[in-house]
Amino acid sequence: MSNTTTTSTIDNREMREKRESELLNATKSLFSANYDKIKMAFVIFAIFVINLFAVSVSLQCNRNRGILAKVSSALFAFMFGLLYILVNYYMYRVVMNKYPCQICSKEPFPF
Repeated sequence: MSNTTTTSTIDNREMREKRESELLNATKSLFSANYDKIKMAFVIFAIFVINLFAVSVSLQCNRNRGILAKVSSALFAFMFGLLYILVNYYMYRVVMNKYPCQICSKEPFPF
C-alpha cells in the first residue's frame, strides 16, 4: 500500500511539474508575442507624435501665409516629420537664415 502511495505521489508530482513547465512556456510565448506588438505600437505612437510636432512647427512658421501654403507645408511636415524638423526648420531657418519661428504654446495649430 505504501509503495502504491509513493508511486502515485511521484506521478502526481511529475504531472504537476510537466503542467507548470507547459504553462511557463505558454506564458513566455504569449508575452514575447505581445511584447513585440507593444513595441510596435509605441514606435508608431512616437512617430505620430513627432509628425504632429512637425505640423505644429510648420504652421507656426507659416502663420502669416495663405491657407494653401499652410496646408501644403503642414502635409509635407506630417509626411516627413523628424526630417522636416531637422532639415527645413533647424538647418534652413535657424542655422542658415538665423530666423527661428515664434512658437506660441497657447495655439499650437494656428489656421
